[in-house]
Parts: sequence; structure tokens; C-alpha cells
Amino acid sequence: MTGFQKKNRETWILVINANHARILRGMKMPVGERLAELEVLSEHQRLQDVVADRPGRSHPPGPGSRRSAMEYGSDPLEHGFREFLAEVITMLETHLERGHFARLAVFASPAVLGHLRDSWTPTLADAVAVEVPKNIVELASDEIETRAEEALRALSRA
Repeated sequence: MTGFQKKNRETWILVINANHARILRGMKMPVGERLAELEVLSEHQRLQDVVADRPGRSHPPGPGSRRSAMEYGSDPLEHGFREFLAEVITMLETHLERGHFARLAVFASPAVLGHLRDSWTPTLADAVAVEVPKNIVELASDEIETRAEEALRALSRA
């Protein structure tokens, strides 16, 4: 960790659900001086669109054999979700390595939070100051910041 990172106590806020991530930067800065919010959206995929190009049917050789439907090797929507999480984590990791923030407050639905915990790099996991299992991605930035401040205060009292 560089000297800048040790001195930087900047807290960023990650608010994420299965297809939308918002990263609020410049917590506690006056509104006019805040850095732009970062936003990542997953590609919107409907299952019917993904499976429209389905594997099809297999035709085993030999007389009297029956053909059967082939199945996908993995869940295509799950694959898209994991790519989305990887993109968000890579972005955060890059900013952390550059010393742009030192602490991270995370708000995510319980299922997404579980996937995040499984995917954090050790460095990023160390930067996570508080995790709140709640989907608040649709709230206004000011309300998100207020909730993050409350969560961090509760953590410091504990």
C-alpha cells in the first residue's frame, strides 16, 4: 500500500443489485465539488432472448435410437451476472490500487452481497468498511450518502 493510500481516508459507496451498480465518490464533499458518480449497467438480457439460439436436439447414431433435447452447460443469465460483477470489482480494484479511496461502504441485496463476498480480492475485501444487505440502488444520491454515514457511525459505536 502506498503512502498516499495510507493517508487517504476517502470513503466510496457501492450500491448494487443484479444489473445496476452505482459508485458514489467524494462522500462528505459539498454538492458542487463532488466527483461524478460512476455507473455500471449489465447488458439487459431476457432469458427468452438468450435461449432463442438454444442448443437444439441431438441425433444419436443407430436404428431405433431416439433423439433428445440438449441442455445448456450453464445458466446463461448467471454467466452474464458474473461478468457484470467482475466488471464492477475490476473497476473498484483499479481505483483502490491508484489510491482514489481507502474505504468502501457496500449496499446490495443479500444474494448479490453473497456473490460479492465470494468475488472480492483480498485487497478489496480489506477496504470494505461496512456491508448492508439492502437494495437501495433507486434512491437519490443524498439519501444513499445519509444511509452510508449512518451505517459507518453504527459500526464505529459497535
